[in-house]
Parts: sequence; C-alpha cells; structure tokens
Amino acid sequence: MKIVLDCVVTIHFLINDGEGNFLDSSEKFGPLTFVHGKSKILPALERKLLGKQKGDQFETVLDPAEAYGERDEALLKEFYYNQLPSRGQKIELGTLFETKFENKEVLMRVIKIEGDKVFLDGNHPFAGKRLYYTGKVLDVRDATIEELKSGFAFS
Repeated sequence: MKIVLDCVVTIHFLINDGEGNFLDSSEKFGPLTFVHGKSKILPALERKLLGKQKGDQFETVLDPAEAYGERDEALLKEFYYNQLPSRGQKIELGTLFETKFENKEVLMRVIKIEGDKVFLDGNHPFAGKRLYYTGKVLDVRDATIEELKSGFAFS
C-alpha cells in the first residue's frame, strides 16, 4: 500500500543539520506513527512521503520556512528570577514555561541563567535550521474510523 491521505504511516527517522550534527531521531522513543494528512508531523515532510510504501527509504531536506520557520529575536526574553511563575518546578536550563506573546500561547525555554536574571527563548529549537531527514517507512495501513475522527493513530 502506498502512502496516501488518511492512511496510517509508521516511520523511523533521523534529522541532522547537514554538517553532521545530530538533531533528533525516532530511536529515542521508537517509531513514529501518524495519520497522514492530519498535521501531526510537518506538512512538508508529509508531502515528501506521499507515494512511498513499506520498506522505502527516504531522504529529504526541509528549509526553515517548510519546518519551524526562521528564528525570531523578539522571542528572546529576559526576566528576573522572581518574575517567573515556578508552579512548583525548579527553574534551570531547559525548563519550559507556557506564556502569551502577541495573543498567542508560546512555549518558552530557559536558555541561560545569570545571577538573578533568567533568559528565555520562545523559538523552536530547530527554528532557522535546514533539516536533513533520512529514514525508512516501516508500515502503511488503512486508518480506522476512530483514527480518522481523532486524527491520531492507535497502533
């Protein structure tokens, strides 16, 4: 079966930055399974997978505009430690905060702490990067009615 709209796809993938630097992989959490066309993965990657079938290898490059966009320096913020809502979590490098920015919910990540100042970044970690994907299609099958309604694969 070929990958078409509304089928369930399972892939293994690896992402690097084109200079040999590893960015992400399905090896960490196991194969990625999704309903094709339900925007659970990057739409540009979905388009690149159309027509592939079980066993096919794939390689593709996504420019920032097709992936997580360009870095937005307006999403770099500086706060005093006591201005941040800890909600019981320790504030350290990598801590995530959900906040509003220009009337949108933005996930901010602690990127630096200097004394009583905390520096946050609302950009996706891959923003501004060209992403080089390699992978393999492990399975393609028809989606169930429940999967089509929810948009999530239940395999």
